[in-house]
Amino acid sequence: MSKATVLPLLLAALGGMTLPACQNTPTNSTGHTHSHAHHSNSEKSSTVLLAVPAKTDDAEAEENFTIAVAQGGTAEITLPFQAGTGYSWALAAHSDGLSLVNTSTRSLTDDGRTGGPMEVIYVLKRSSDSDHPDTATFKLSRPWEDNAPPAREVKVTFKSSEN
Repeated sequence: MSKATVLPLLLAALGGMTLPACQNTPTNSTGHTHSHAHHSNSEKSSTVLLAVPAKTDDAEAEENFTIAVAQGGTAEITLPFQAGTGYSWALAAHSDGLSLVNTSTRSLTDDGRTGGPMEVIYVLKRSSDSDHPDTATFKLSRPWEDNAPPAREVKVTFKSSEN
């Protein structure tokens, strides 16, 4: 099992959540379905997990994902990066119907070395009265390179899980 598959399961286990069969599968802009998102059985307070896979050579410059998140619900968006390169993720833009709850980082190595694979986790909450799709755009770049295009851009659309 890959780290991208294990991580959402591990997060759910640590959070005490139950994960049903993946009924919420995000799709990217090419129409491929990713099974990296899961949701719990709880009511509107459920948290949707989306672990964006590492970029492959055939990935598009801008990647689009769609996840179903209830009004008032939260989503954890996990984005991979390589520490020590200067690149970091930023929440570049988001709809008014979304608010940033928390941001954290986690090393994917346990040997204590500096650098290496890491991930950043953004927790976003949908407004209770948001009745239209909301979007969040994340960009991977070197913050000091103002004019350089991002190395990677991920757009996540939050659609209502009630529809």
